[in-house]
Amino acid sequence: LGFQPEGLLALSVAPGDQGYDAARARGYYRDLLERVAALPGVRGAALSENRLLRGAILSRAVYPEGQEKKITAGGRSAHRTNIVTPGFFRVAGITLLYGRDFAEIDCAGCRRVAIVNQTLARLAWPRQNPLGRRFRFEQDKPPIEVVGVAKDAKYRNVREDPVPFIYLPLTQNDAASMTLHVRTDTRPEAALLPALRNAAQAIDPGMPLAEIDTMTHFISGALWMERVSALLLG
Repeated sequence: LGFQPEGLLALSVAPGDQGYDAARARGYYRDLLERVAALPGVRGAALSENRLLRGAILSRAVYPEGQEKKITAGGRSAHRTNIVTPGFFRVAGITLLYGRDFAEIDCAGCRRVAIVNQTLARLAWPRQNPLGRRFRFEQDKPPIEVVGVAKDAKYRNVREDPVPFIYLPLTQNDAASMTLHVRTDTRPEAALLPALRNAAQAIDPGMPLAEIDTMTHFISGALWMERVSALLLG
């Protein structure tokens, strides 16, 4: 999978759908992280625009700086992206192979940065060090600098081949909805779910909460075809 599902919980919120503007949504996300991180049994918490293994937004074409051709993979020129907060890779159990994680220094007015996966780094800068390299999205200015390379993972389903992928920091990008990922020592991990729900509702009782469950549950659902086939064959 490229990440560690055991001991990982998820909870999705969409403040943008409730009339929050970008600044108010950022405040909600900040409060949510602080409240959840303080819960007993929580080892870490982070946000991403798309839940692990749920998919990601198909973004625009990517043009490495100094190259006229856009990156293509599997006949597609657009690549998937995910907006995340600092600590997401540690919480999710995704290995950072080179470089660094996002940090508070990656502010809205600072140089734009991204973390790419192995596949995109190989396609964009073969046999070169990708750190410090820059790229642009179509009609996008200024360029974005690569500060880290993450290990490939499964992004949409467990059967997919390796695909190019780009992570962007929430500090430099807006997100109308986010999924909270929580790493816990609590066993069974599902026992922490009511506390997560309470923490989110304490900030805004009217905020709808979605996809509140363990990552192992979501993965079990993603493997329903294999499970049904095995059951029928048995």
